[in-house]
Amino acid sequence: MAHSIRLQRYAVETAAGWHSYALDAELVALAGAVNTGKTTFFEGVAYTFGSTPKWPVAMDRYVHRVETEVLLGEQHVRLRRSVRGRTGQVELLEPDGTLIEILPMKDTDETGRTTLSQWLLEAVGLSRLLATARRGSKPVAFTDLLDFMYVRQLTIDQKIAGHSADRPSALRQTLFELLFGLSTPELPALEAELRAVSATVRRLKQDQGSISTFLNASKATNLDTIHADITRATEAREAAERRLKIIENELTALTGAADPLRAALRNAVEEAEAAHRRASGARRALSDSESSVDQLRKRLERASKPVVQCSHCTADLTRRTLPENACPLCTETQADLTAALTSLQLQLDAARDRVVHGQARVAEAEKEASTADARVANLQQRLDEATRRTIAPHADQLAAARAAVAEATTHLLGLQRMVEPHQRLRTLAEELREAEERHSELTNARKDLIASYAARRGDVLDSLNDIFSDVVEEMNLPWYAGEARIDRDTYLPIVDGQGVDRHGGGTRAALTVGYHVTLLRYLLTNRVGDLPAFLMIDSPTKNIGHNNWDARFAQRIYGSFVDFVAARAGAGIATDPFQVLVADNDLPISVRSHVLVHDFDHDRPLIPGLHNPHAAEQPPV
Repeated sequence: MAHSIRLQRYAVETAAGWHSYALDAELVALAGAVNTGKTTFFEGVAYTFGSTPKWPVAMDRYVHRVETEVLLGEQHVRLRRSVRGRTGQVELLEPDGTLIEILPMKDTDETGRTTLSQWLLEAVGLSRLLATARRGSKPVAFTDLLDFMYVRQLTIDQKIAGHSADRPSALRQTLFELLFGLSTPELPALEAELRAVSATVRRLKQDQGSISTFLNASKATNLDTIHADITRATEAREAAERRLKIIENELTALTGAADPLRAALRNAVEEAEAAHRRASGARRALSDSESSVDQLRKRLERASKPVVQCSHCTADLTRRTLPENACPLCTETQADLTAALTSLQLQLDAARDRVVHGQARVAEAEKEASTADARVANLQQRLDEATRRTIAPHADQLAAARAAVAEATTHLLGLQRMVEPHQRLRTLAEELREAEERHSELTNARKDLIASYAARRGDVLDSLNDIFSDVVEEMNLPWYAGEARIDRDTYLPIVDGQGVDRHGGGTRAALTVGYHVTLLRYLLTNRVGDLPAFLMIDSPTKNIGHNNWDARFAQRIYGSFVDFVAARAGAGIATDPFQVLVADNDLPISVRSHVLVHDFDHDRPLIPGLHNPHAAEQPPV
C-alpha cells in the first residue's frame, strides 16, 4: 500500500507576518498569470523538504521563512526553513507551533544527528526499503524520492524523474524497482558488492600482467637463476666479513694500550645518554604543566563569562530567567559558584608554580647533558690521537675490507629484492582466485534474486503498460499512431517507438505528465507499491498554444487524472489517501469544480504587497 504525503498548508513569512494558503484537498490548483509566484510556491514546498530552490530574487529579498504543514503517514508536523541566514537546517514543529527538533540538512560534524532527509524517509516508512540504494557512495536522500513526485516547470519537457536522454540515471531505475516491488533492498547492496569485486578482479589481473611482463623480459629475472645468484652472493659476503674481522682483531691487538681510554669513552657515552634522557623527561613535564595552565585558564575564563548560547542547539539564552545562584549552564541551584571559581583559581596558581619549578629543572638537566657531551668529545679526540699512528700503516687495508663487505651486502640485497616480484605474483594469484570465486557467487546470487522477482516484474510492467496506454489514448496526442508502453529495462515511456525526448515540446510535457499520472493511477488502482501517492506538477500544459485544438488538448491532459479521480469517486470505489497539486497559467473550466483553487494575479501574488519583484529597492513588504 502506498505511503501517504498530504500537504495541509503552506505559508511565507515577510516583514508583515505570515501569509498562509490552505491545501487540505485531494486535488489542488494554483492558477494565474506568469510571474505571480506559482512556481515559487512549489519550489518553497520542495525547499522545506530539503531541495535546493530555483526561485526569483524577490524570495531572497522579501521572504524571511517558509513553512509547510503536512501529514506524513501518521505524523502531522510543520516544516519551517529560513530563506536567509541559517538555511542549512529545518525546524520540525508540532501543528500548534511547538518546536520538536531542529534537523540539519547534513550531518557536517559527523555527530550522528538525524538529518532532515533521514527523518522524512523514516516518517513515510521508506528508510529501510531504500537503505541500500546509493547515489555514488552516498545514501539516497528524500530529494531523490521527490523527483518521482514533483514535476518541475523548468524540466517538465526535458527530464522524467531526474532522467534525461543524454544522462541516463541508474539511481532512478534502482528507486523505481524498489518502490514498485520489482526488486528487494538486498539487490542494490549485492550489486554494489559485485561491482566492487569486479573492480578488484580487473585490478588484480592488471597487476599480475604487469609483473609477469617484467619477469619475462630477461633471463636474469628467472627465479632459479636468482636463487643461485643469492647463494653465491651470500658466500662472498661471508668471506668478506671474515677478512674484515681478522684485520680488526689485528688492529685491536696493536692498539691495546688505548683500552683504558676506550672504556672511559664507553662510560662517558652512557652517562651522556642518561643526561639527555633526564633533560627530555624534564621538558615533557614542563610541557604538561604549561598545558595544564592553559586549560585551567580557559576554564576559568569560560566560568567567569555568562552563557549566551546553547552549546547543543545554538539557541539564544540571554533572555531566559534563572533562579538566584543557579549555574548558567546546567541550571543547578545547589551549586556554590563562588567556591567553584576560587577552586579553579587555586588550581591555576599551583599549576603556574609547577611551570616555574619545571623551567628550572629543564635548565639544570640541559646543562648536565651539555657537560656530558663535552666529556665524550674530549675522550673521543684523545682516543683518536692515541691510535692514529698505530693504525695509519693499515688504514688502506681496513678501508678496502670494509668496502668489500659493503659491496657484497648491496649486491645480496639487490638479488633478494628481485625475489619479491615472484612472491607478489604468487600472492596475486591467490587473491585473484578468491576474488573470482566471490564474483561467481555474487553473480549466481544476483541471477537467483532477479529470477525470484520475474513473475512479479512481469505483472507490474504489464499493468503499467495498460494504464499508460489508456492515459495516452485519452490525451489523443497529435499524430499518435497507437503504441504507448513503459520500457521494461529503463522504465521510461516509449510512444510510437520513440523516447519522450524525440517528440515535440508540448508533447514531451504531456507525456511527462502522463507518465507520472500513470504511476499514480497504478498506485491507486492496485493499492500496492511504496511510492507515496503524492504529485506536484508545475505547468502541465507547457508549450501548448491557445488555439481551439490546443485548448482541448490541455483539457484532455487535465482529464488524465481529474476524470480518473472523479470517476472512481462517482462509482464509490475506495481509494487510498492521495494528493495532486498543479500550477498553471489557466485551468479548463471543467476542471475548476473538482479542485481547490488558489488564484494569483499581479495584484495578488504569492508575496502579498509585492508590486515589482525585480525592482532594486522597494518598501518593506
